[in-house]
Amino acid sequence: MRVALFSAPLAGAAGRNGNSVGTYMCADLQCSLYVRGLRKSDAIGRMNETIDQAERVDRLRRQVGLFIDNVLASNLV
Repeated sequence: MRVALFSAPLAGAAGRNGNSVGTYMCADLQCSLYVRGLRKSDAIGRMNETIDQAERVDRLRRQVGLFIDNVLASNLV
C-alpha cells in the first residue's frame, strides 16, 4: 500500500498564494478495504494498531469527511 497526499487549492486569494488543504490517503483509493482487512498491505515495518476495525473505519470516515468539508468550505469563499 502506498500513501499519497491528496490536496486541493483554497479559493480566492489564499489559493492564488499557493495555500491548500490536504490529507494523506491510500494512493490506490482502496483505504476502506485496507481498514476492513479485505486487502493486505505490502508495507514493510508497518506498525500494528491497537484500535479495532470499527474504530479504524470510523477514523477513515471522519478523515475523508473533514477533507471534503475543508475543500467545500474553501470554495465557498
